[in-house]
Amino acid sequence: MINEELLKDSWRYIRKDAAFGIDRVSADEYEQNLDENIHQLVEDLKQKRYRAKLVLRRYIPKGNGKFRPLGLVATQDSCCKWLSTHLASNL
Repeated sequence: MINEELLKDSWRYIRKDAAFGIDRVSADEYEQNLDENIHQLVEDLKQKRYRAKLVLRRYIPKGNGKFRPLGLVATQDSCCKWLSTHLASNL
């Protein structure tokens, strides 16, 4: 069901300007080698080797002096998350 074409399509929909996650890979860096990265991701998914990375937790200030937690997802995980959400919504 999941193939390279679907993952490349999901790449178009994720935010490229978002902060990078725990893997410290920006969208620009991931995109430089997009075909190979997507191919490897599909292989890992098919072989059940893919594991989502931890979410990087940061706190950003609110207007009242308190802080709000923010979870930063790894670039590759963001792509998988978008695709799984899209596939689930079409069921």
